Amino acid sequence: MKKEIRELLAFPKDLSETGTMFHLIMPFFKHFGWEIGMSENIIFEDTTVTNRRVDIKFSANGKIFFLEAKRVEVELSNRDFEQLTSYLNSDKIANKRSNSKR
Repeated sequence: MKKEIRELLAFPKDLSETGTMFHLIMPFFKHFGWEIGMSENIIFEDTTVTNRRVDIKFSANGKIFFLEAKRVEVELSNRDFEQLTSYLNSDKIANKRSNSKR
């Protein structure tokens, strides 16, 4: 595990948002067993049920969660937190719909 952590931390600090997803975020999820690539459980650039664009949508065991990537060097702003709140509300709606289909 120490090797994987060192590899995750050895990335260029000026990565773009997409670079951050593929060099930092996706290896992290892959380490914990998520299949990266052509998987129906991970969808890139998806639209939420409230028509918001999200970088990555994860689904497993009837639950959905969203991940919005940012450049590593960017300090988060109030706008970013508002964006996160809108995704969390979408997540609640999506999971409620998902659970009602059972």
